[in-house]
Amino acid sequence: MRYNSLGTVYLNTGGKAKALENYKAAARLGDKDAVDWLKKEGVILEK
Repeated sequence: MRYNSLGTVYLNTGGKAKALENYKAAARLGDKDAVDWLKKEGVILEK
């Protein structure tokens, strides 16, 4: 399962902290949708 998809599952079931972990992992692997979600949430990504 992709990290982005797992993040969405956590987000939809009330696990925002776990969703954040998975979206960050997806972003590190180059997932643009995850990066967009993190930016929308105000998360600063490390370069």
